[in-house]
Amino acid sequence: MKTGTVDAMRKSWKKNRWPVQVNEWILQYTARHRCFYIEELQDALKLEFPTLANVSQATICRALMHHLGLTRKALEKRAREAADFELHDYYRRLRPFYSNPNQLVFGDETSKDGRDALWKWSK
Repeated sequence: MKTGTVDAMRKSWKKNRWPVQVNEWILQYTARHRCFYIEELQDALKLEFPTLANVSQATICRALMHHLGLTRKALEKRAREAADFELHDYYRRLRPFYSNPNQLVFGDETSKDGRDALWKWSK
């Protein structure tokens, strides 16, 4: 048996998968678009950086959380704050066309089951 000193374990650092300018662009994008879907960000990244190798949704989520510090909780808070603005903007755009509540039709697809459409009957 040998004697000696034990070095403290070094914490492994995960390498950032994207260049710095991509991360900066994502931060600017998330500041401009308070409410966004990962798919929208993915499409915008592909347009802005066509040579970027990995633009999968998993990589985007990892970058948002680990490299940019945007957790789901922070993004949900942003979305809640922006929801009021989005609602007022929707009302403003609808106002020229809206004159009567009977004009509005809302389709509820929450319990839609596409398999039933093939049999021409529903549950």
